[in-house]
Amino acid sequence: MPDPPDPGFPAALLIAAAQLGFLVISSAPDGTVMGTFQDASGAPLYLVMGSGGAIGSLAWTLVPSVPTGFAGYLMSRATYDVITGGAPAPDGSGTLVYQGTAYSVSSFWNDPGHEARAVPA
Repeated sequence: MPDPPDPGFPAALLIAAAQLGFLVISSAPDGTVMGTFQDASGAPLYLVMGSGGAIGSLAWTLVPSVPTGFAGYLMSRATYDVITGGAPAPDGSGTLVYQGTAYSVSSFWNDPGHEARAVPA
């Protein structure tokens, strides 16, 4: 299965995400931990791809439960750190700048699920 397209990361979502914790959903024998966002009450919030501002564009969004027909994306702790510690790129491209490096939050199909991964832009 091919990886989905890369959605942008809206500045408003970045502000909201900075207030959220990290909830571990799974861990692999090699120590890799995958999770999602968690609000102050401990409830999970999931990253999904939704419609972006322009026709045909995509943007990340947060939802309390994954709607039917959509995929919920898990992330590593490193990706969480980029999202919660990053700032919107000044060019408005939807990329994030974290510790001096620009990142896009890309979507990947990682059997058995979907992963949102921060990759250098």
